[in-house]
Amino acid sequence: MLAAAPVRASLPVRVISVYHAVEAQTDASPLVTADGSRITPEIVEGGRWCAVSQELLWFKGGQLHFGDVIQVDIDSPLSGSWIVKDTMHESITGYVDLLVSEGINECWIAEGAQVKHPGGCKTGVEVSHEPHRE
Repeated sequence: MLAAAPVRASLPVRVISVYHAVEAQTDASPLVTADGSRITPEIVEGGRWCAVSQELLWFKGGQLHFGDVIQVDIDSPLSGSWIVKDTMHESITGYVDLLVSEGINECWIAEGAQVKHPGGCKTGVEVSHEPHRE
C-alpha cells in the first residue's frame, strides 16, 4: 500500500524576520530556546531553527508544536525548512523569526499585510507545515 502524500497547511503568517541570539532581541537567556534547547554557534550557522508567534502554537490554539518543521517560501537563500524551537512575546502575532548569524538583517511581509514598521521589508511570504495526525 502506498503512503498518502503529506498534506501541507498554510499558516497565517504576515511577517518573516530574522533574529540573533542576543539579550537585546530575546530575553535574559538568549542561548536557551522556549523548548529548552541550547543555541550553539553551529546551530546558528546551519541549524535552521526558528521562533514563531504564540498564537501559532498548540498551547494557544495553533497548529504547531516545538520540533515541527515549517516550510518558509521567500525570495532568499533562507527559504526552505526551519525547525520550530522558540516563541516570541505574546503581544507579537503573525510572525516567524529565523535564527541567523549577526549581520544578517532581512524581513518579508505578506502581500497586503498591515504591519507597524515594514520599512525595508520585501514582499512575498508563504509558510506551511504538515499538520499533526492524532
